[in-house]
Amino acid sequence: MFLKLKIKYFKFFLIFLLMFIVVCCVFFFTKEIKKPVDFLNFQNIHQNVVEKEIATPTTSLVLVKNTTTTVSSESKKENTTPTVVAVEVLPQDIFIENVPFLVQAPFGEWKDPRQQDACEEAASLIAISWASDITKISKIETKEKILDIVKYQTENLGEYRDTSAADTLKYIINGYFSYKKAHLKENIKIEDIITELALGNLIIVPANGQALHNPYFIQPGPERHMLVLRGYDAAKKEFIANDPGIGRGEKYRYPQDILWAAIRDYQTGYHIPIKEVKKTIIVVEK
Repeated sequence: MFLKLKIKYFKFFLIFLLMFIVVCCVFFFTKEIKKPVDFLNFQNIHQNVVEKEIATPTTSLVLVKNTTTTVSSESKKENTTPTVVAVEVLPQDIFIENVPFLVQAPFGEWKDPRQQDACEEAASLIAISWASDITKISKIETKEKILDIVKYQTENLGEYRDTSAADTLKYIINGYFSYKKAHLKENIKIEDIITELALGNLIIVPANGQALHNPYFIQPGPERHMLVLRGYDAAKKEFIANDPGIGRGEKYRYPQDILWAAIRDYQTGYHIPIKEVKKTIIVVEK
């Protein structure tokens, strides 16, 4: 009797052990099958995220000559997703049509300090006239406008002679003209200028006039000057400007390296010493 009981319990033990082994095998086999499925799901999810990022690139635009591609780079900030940068083909020629030209001293009255130091007023007048679809401005109207802007600056800023890029934007473009489709760009690269021109925007550039080496300036040229860029010739590496500082300033060409070296913002005031070079431009949209 005792022997029969032991055999009976032993059978139960073998059955239990067999069931345990089967369950373990099934669990292990199922887990191994699930791994590649999960990996595939991860790949699909990752691919969908990348596709969404590429479909909605950031607004940054880089122009690369004779190349069309998509570039992605990781942000410098920690725990951020990669950004996608749109890349366009750099056009060989950029030229913005119907940009008016005027001289800051339209009747040659260079001894009048209001006109002699009116490059900021004149450059702004060129850009805002273009944005307003005005293609021609008479000499009489040019003089009247410039003197009126000088008066406005004197009353609201307390100075008109040298106006920084930021104050030109604030007091002349935003203030006098009440024009808001313009913005400041600081610490620029030369590609930023080409990009904005390719987008159809005018560029107002503060510069060291003496470093422009323009033979038509009253030599040695102005230390503080502003001009308008309206085009770029990639083959010749020249920027095309409407420079209000000279009578021959319409479509005047400056070599790329000379213009870039000359770009330099300055403080509002009267011939305040320039202690550092700041590459700043004003972008005017239409």
